[in-house]
Amino acid sequence: MLRRTISEITTLVILAAVSPAAVTTEAAAAQRHGEPMRQVVAGDTFTCGLSGTETYCWGAKFHGQLGTGGSEEQKTSTPVRVRSPRGVVFTELVAGSFHTCGISAAAAFCWGLNTYGELGEGGTTDQATPARVQAPPGVVFTQLAAGDFHTCGISAAGTYCWGQNTYAALGDGGVADRTTPVRVRTPPGVVFTRLAAGGSHTCGISDAGTYCWGSGTDGQLGDGGTADRRTPVRVRAPRGVAFTQLTAGILVTCGISGAATYCWGANHLGQLGIGGTADRRTPVRVRVPRGVAFTRITAGASYVCGISGARTFCWGDNSHGQLGDGGTAGRATPGLVQAPPGVAFTRLAAGWEHTCGISGARTFCWGWNVNGQLGDGGTTDRTRPVEVVFRRAAGIPATGR
Repeated sequence: MLRRTISEITTLVILAAVSPAAVTTEAAAAQRHGEPMRQVVAGDTFTCGLSGTETYCWGAKFHGQLGTGGSEEQKTSTPVRVRSPRGVVFTELVAGSFHTCGISAAAAFCWGLNTYGELGEGGTTDQATPARVQAPPGVVFTQLAAGDFHTCGISAAGTYCWGQNTYAALGDGGVADRTTPVRVRTPPGVVFTRLAAGGSHTCGISDAGTYCWGSGTDGQLGDGGTADRRTPVRVRAPRGVAFTQLTAGILVTCGISGAATYCWGANHLGQLGIGGTADRRTPVRVRVPRGVAFTRITAGASYVCGISGARTFCWGDNSHGQLGDGGTAGRATPGLVQAPPGVAFTRLAAGWEHTCGISGARTFCWGWNVNGQLGDGGTTDRTRPVEVVFRRAAGIPATGR
């Protein structure tokens, strides 16, 4: 999902060192929502979620990615309400490194960092509240995917991407950045039904197979090589393997096929889950514990998590506790997340180095917490899941714990 530039790393370090753990006015007034979160997404050092008709975000705000308005460089360690345009109710969210996008009825909106045009609104100015994506006439997005600094969407008219294109992640045949959606040059007969966006690469599932494009430096395109690809190339999956779900990290891609999960790309931190650290240029099966079959997977920067029944497993980088196993040692095969008693996650989201999950009416996060992205009211890293805290608005009763 995420390839950071030097300037953005510098900004992150400075803010982590000097920015107060501010709980803004919006945070103090945010309600303990009457409905549980139905989706949660995670970016670099921020998190967002959907609850009822409202959208909430928490963590770092310094590029406007929380969608609360204002230009102040702040962070909030509890959820705040996104200031959506009148009548806009999001039904799906995606998060890139420093930007967020959502679908509302026939329109898509994005907010946050816009250095490369990743918001798709025609310019390169950051947006602190949702701005409408300038889609071509007649193009209505039904699904979105956000990479590091690029965004893609599926519509009946085809697949489109916008934002950074230095490594050809937009799939339009060139390397020029785009501030509005440009159509992906798909092979004849290929129509994508699902997308996943990584650091600087993108992948899609079609009836004709799975294809990837963009940066191929570590084999993350799955075509057997390491060359960048400016248009989609077919993933060389094992015979009989047809992916129904995809996820992508910085230099890694994973997919579910039946009861098996496969990963390919960089493996220096064990993020392929195969028991070693050798990179793989084509899909290789994840070494899961006996009886484990993932039904949902999500990739962070250099780690992956998956849900199997009532249990959640993670593998790869664990430098901030993002694997949720109680420690900070990395894992080259899936390890069990130590969830609280009775907590079984049904939805997951992996960010740079933090993970979040939904269990019934409750939302939990774990891992890196430098800017409050875990939503627990503090900025201390957590190696096990902790519950997201919603502030109570005047006259609105709290629901949940």
